[in-house]
Amino acid sequence: MIMTTNCVKAIDDAIMSRVHLSLHVPDFDAASRGRLWAAFLEKARSVSSSGSQVASKFTETDLHTLAEGEMNGRQIKNAVRMAYALAEDAQEPLEMKHIGKVLDVTKESEFELQKESKKADNSSL
Repeated sequence: MIMTTNCVKAIDDAIMSRVHLSLHVPDFDAASRGRLWAAFLEKARSVSSSGSQVASKFTETDLHTLAEGEMNGRQIKNAVRMAYALAEDAQEPLEMKHIGKVLDVTKESEFELQKESKKADNSSL
């Protein structure tokens, strides 16, 4: 069995006792994140289910801006998918405004989750 996590601290001793090999994979640097953004955005350029093209070109400046955000590959993939859905629903080409909207909502919800998590940690003391 293969298990991946970015929450190593949440793994209890019972599970760790059954792990035979543990590998650390460092976080992506900005260049790696830029390549991921480019790859997922290129994939989104494929023809939509309705047969219309929904993706526009993203500039190097756009990719550089996106790559500066600390995100892992799953988060980048999910952000592109959500932005693609917004663009398709609006019958517009996928643009930075769609990505920006998704990133803003994601950042806000992560902030709220962290706030609630701190409340829960403090109430258990």
